Amino acid sequence: MFETRVTKLLGIRYPILQGALTVVGTWKFAAEVSKTGALGCFTAATAGTPDRLRRQINMLRREVGEKPFSVNISLYMCPHQDEMFHVLVDEEVPIIETSVYAVPDEWVHMMKDKDIKWLHKVTTLKHAKHAVKQGVDAVILIGLEGFGFKNPQQLPTMTSIRWFKKNLNVPLIAGGGIGDPETFLSTLVLGADAAYIGSAFLLTKEAPIPEEYKLRLLRTRADDPSLIYRILAPPNREDFMEVMGLRGKVPMEKWVAMMERVLLKDPDWREAPYVWLEKPERVYKYVSFAAALPSKLMSVNEFIDWLIKGAEEIIKRLRANIIN
Repeated sequence: MFETRVTKLLGIRYPILQGALTVVGTWKFAAEVSKTGALGCFTAATAGTPDRLRRQINMLRREVGEKPFSVNISLYMCPHQDEMFHVLVDEEVPIIETSVYAVPDEWVHMMKDKDIKWLHKVTTLKHAKHAVKQGVDAVILIGLEGFGFKNPQQLPTMTSIRWFKKNLNVPLIAGGGIGDPETFLSTLVLGADAAYIGSAFLLTKEAPIPEEYKLRLLRTRADDPSLIYRILAPPNREDFMEVMGLRGKVPMEKWVAMMERVLLKDPDWREAPYVWLEKPERVYKYVSFAAALPSKLMSVNEFIDWLIKGAEEIIKRLRANIIN
């Protein structure tokens, strides 16, 4: 029922992709997602070094068998990024996900030469079109409701999907506030070929975060003022102008980390460590509105089953109403 351009492109059963999760996007968690028929994502930065990345890719491959998986590598947000990327190409991982900045031409050529599927994550149509010109296989758009880097031109998820759909021909994957059957199905109805889910996956039993944080996430309300302020409000103008003035004066990896915190309105942005060294207790509070959608902790398999069966039930109800 849910065969799309993305399921065909990536060889997955369900049009659901696990989002790249800073610090907690481990190979083991990616394996649990991929084994369900969705696409698990291993964040390269969690490996720390090229040697560990290579070993963990092989462990992930043994765990999932023939099922596909992706590895995320974000420019200036991954240690040893060039060496790490070469490991991904040498190991011929099936799918590479990139984000933050335009991918260097040499990276594109290496992926194409190895027939590696390339996904690029963006927040605006302008950046999506640039990725298409570079030869991207599918675009991941993150609407304003999603967690992470923000852009002054970023639109809400629903509007973004329709806007991208009208202007792009490549397969489209959409994220930002998706975390239950209704939002999952809405993503497909609006024209996306798959849903990109990050925050809601943190409420699964296999998610590598302490139980106390999962229980805290279960109490998340979509109208929480701090969540609204962090996700939807523009950054403090003085902080934004100050960090912009630091570009080129501090290492790019440090600048990106500071900018991310500024965009999320963190007052301690000047002390931001490199992204891959971020303290776990901070990462757990960095979630989107999707964290408010699941009402209980589920296993990864139960979560995917809930999304799919719930969406199928909605379709049945709609058909019955139309017929009647």
